[in-house]
Amino acid sequence: MQFIFATHNANIPVLGDSEMLVACQYSATDKVEIVVESGSIDNRNIQEKIIQIMEGGKEAFDRRKSIYKIWEAGAK
Repeated sequence: MQFIFATHNANIPVLGDSEMLVACQYSATDKVEIVVESGSIDNRNIQEKIIQIMEGGKEAFDRRKSIYKIWEAGAK
């Protein structure tokens, strides 16, 4: 099953553990272009895009980290 979302809420891709994210940036320098970068939620460049572009990006990653710590503690 596949779902496609367009959102400014970082909780959806970050806490949803998205397999593929696409960041688009409009560039109007010498030539007008749209720069596209894609990758998984584990890709550091994509994580930086989420933090820069999306609302609550840093907080979503902090929440994700705390969830994983809870899971690790429960597995021991």
